[in-house]
Amino acid sequence: MANYVHIDTRIHAGARWKRPSSYAFASGDSIVPLTIQELSRAVMAFPIAFSRLENGFQPVAMLGFESGSNLFVAHDGSWKGSYVPAMLRTYPFRLGSAQDGTRVLCIDAESGLMGNEGELLLNEDGSPAQEVARVMQLLNQIEAERMMTLEACSVLEKSGLIVPWEITLQEEGGNRKLAGLYKIDEAAMNALEDGDYLDLRKKGALPMAYCQLLSMQNLQILGRLRQAPPPKATVDPLAFLMSQGENISFSGLI
Repeated sequence: MANYVHIDTRIHAGARWKRPSSYAFASGDSIVPLTIQELSRAVMAFPIAFSRLENGFQPVAMLGFESGSNLFVAHDGSWKGSYVPAMLRTYPFRLGSAQDGTRVLCIDAESGLMGNEGELLLNEDGSPAQEVARVMQLLNQIEAERMMTLEACSVLEKSGLIVPWEITLQEEGGNRKLAGLYKIDEAAMNALEDGDYLDLRKKGALPMAYCQLLSMQNLQILGRLRQAPPPKATVDPLAFLMSQGENISFSGLI
């Protein structure tokens, strides 16, 4: 289980970290949050749904049918899809909140990627090392885009366009319905008055709505991944590293 801790200059002076060599850390993530800026790429890769937050909704990549199962992570840790959600490409880092409400950089202490080997977390003066500083900049970018995303979701919700998504899985023991996911009500969107439709466009909510609707056809991708037989042989981890160029890149985030 992840345990994100604030990177502290007193505690982490001289600490080092290594970049993940696979996406095995995400093997239990059946959904992952998306920002509005990455939807145009995500729409081609997997189904996009909405999940309910305490105060509103957020778009998420639908990566599995069961909680704790990510069908896009292969047995060797490689990624099966054509696009990787931005939140997964900044691991093991994440932004957290300090007691005064400011955003601080955190690292997953249970990731196995922090220790005496790899790149320095901090410079001698306590400032973030070059690569860590770049990751922090990308995380701040994601956070800013996340706020824009939540605002667009709020507009869609107030317009009555976000409704439960009834997904039925056919299994040997009978049909099973998935709960907790939401979609755009296409009929309701088409029935909007011109003024309401224009308001959605001005507030940047229309691209999100159309991306979600288009992505629903990607349920077939999840279905094929779910039915795929397990590999017959264990993949050589060295072969995986060679195919991935040794590291997961933080570049080209969005």
